[in-house]
Amino acid sequence: MKRLLAIALLLAGCGNFQDPDVVIDLRVLAMTSDPANQVVDISASSQPADVIAQLVPTTVCALASDPSFDGGLRWSMTMCNLDTDDRCTSDSPQIHIGDGTIDDPDTTSPEPQLCATIQPNADLVSVLLNYVEDDTLMGLGGIDYGVVLEVGDLDVDPAEDQFAAKTL
Repeated sequence: MKRLLAIALLLAGCGNFQDPDVVIDLRVLAMTSDPANQVVDISASSQPADVIAQLVPTTVCALASDPSFDGGLRWSMTMCNLDTDDRCTSDSPQIHIGDGTIDDPDTTSPEPQLCATIQPNADLVSVLLNYVEDDTLMGLGGIDYGVVLEVGDLDVDPAEDQFAAKTL
């Protein structure tokens, strides 16, 4: 009898779930970067200026949607080294690369852009050097850094914001 009751409870929990392909509240649908990767020549004698000279600016854009709310979105992007939960690690440099507000992307045409550009400068080098210092292979497998996006409705408590991350 207990087994039948347990099975019945399990089956009762398998109800109708929302279709994951249908967006009904605030979501970050995608993040892109251009260029996605950069290859640079580094030697033991390379200086930060040598690395910076080989890099080009990287533009990071996000696509967000919130069909349940009529109004704009506020957003902020931060460049850093990512933790396992796709947030900035507390001990790494965290460089603010952009923020702002956009009109409602679901009702505005043309769709507003949510983009920020990472310039090849000392801020980027500080994030990259921090990654190498914490990497057991010292960057041999490549050097990654992340961009964390925080986005929320204009008139809603920031505690309700959504987060997304992009590794570059």
